[in-house]
Amino acid sequence: RPVAQDNVVGGKASPEPYQPFGESMDSGWFNRFYISTGVGLNLPADQEGRTAAGSAYSIELDPGFVIQGAIGTYLWSSFRIEAEAAFRMADYDQATAGGTKVTPTGDLKIATGMINYFYDPDLDLGAFKPYLGAGLGVAQIKSAALTIGNLTVAKKDATEFAYQAIIGVTYEFSRDWSIGLDGRYLGTSDENVSAAGVTLNLRYNL
Repeated sequence: RPVAQDNVVGGKASPEPYQPFGESMDSGWFNRFYISTGVGLNLPADQEGRTAAGSAYSIELDPGFVIQGAIGTYLWSSFRIEAEAAFRMADYDQATAGGTKVTPTGDLKIATGMINYFYDPDLDLGAFKPYLGAGLGVAQIKSAALTIGNLTVAKKDATEFAYQAIIGVTYEFSRDWSIGLDGRYLGTSDENVSAAGVTLNLRYNL
């Protein structure tokens, strides 16, 4: 974890760059980076809309999974920024339209590319480090077409603006390794596509 440093020596600014892991690390920029990977539970919101015939429909989805990976860098002692790629999938559970309810086959897939910004407040909790984050990016959304009675719901295949909010806590069991648990909400510019989730993440400081 980065530690705060005073880069002023003898009243003059030191020519040495900021060292996010303290003096025990080399001064190169590369030492600011980390990589992380995570897996967790995907909880997508119900899908609602209208069929080609104009009838309202609703699709409930089973809980699914999310996998993600990121590379990031520490900024000062309490902030970091990262580039993240993630994939979410959940199967259809029930679909209703025109008074008809069916158990369809198919799924909803969401692939995202996000830039996340985190704040890691120092709350003096020992090895436990809470964090807050927010992200912006794009989402590739794909869902299967389905038939409900004599009504058809068209498939989705679109790229949308995406955003997310993150809250979690990390346990640092060494200077290089930490494990975190967080909750996330993902929204998109398609008002019918959003998801919450819980992920377990492993981080390694390079």
